[in-house]
Amino acid sequence: MRRCLAGDGMSGITLWVKGIIAIIIFSSFAEHLLPGGEIKKYVRFAVGLIVIALMVKPLLGAKTLEIPNIAPGGQHDYAVFDYKDIYVQRLEQQVKNAIGVEKIKIIVNPENPVEIIYVVAAEKKEKIANYLEIPSDKVGD
Repeated sequence: MRRCLAGDGMSGITLWVKGIIAIIIFSSFAEHLLPGGEIKKYVRFAVGLIVIALMVKPLLGAKTLEIPNIAPGGQHDYAVFDYKDIYVQRLEQQVKNAIGVEKIKIIVNPENPVEIIYVVAAEKKEKIANYLEIPSDKVGD
């Protein structure tokens, strides 16, 4: 049992018990602040799960209780990638409609999609540069 707790001997048990007591006190205080109804039932359930997890933690040998987070390359980056593509597609469509260009490809900074790095267009380069308010040397074939 000694190796499963956060500290050595009694100090580990003391920290474990203090943690459980602190969660229970905090949850009961937070429960009184919540309005009555359905949400109170769900908060009680969630707090109960946390207390159970903290009580079982030493038995499972877990040194910490970790909450998973979204790592880079996961769903979060996918959403940002879609946003950038949608922004660029709409911007290209605006230029096509406003100036009457058939083919245009706008390349933006991946870190800051609002910053236009280069525009590939075969015609009306000066009008495109003026419309997008960028230097004319950023528009070319």
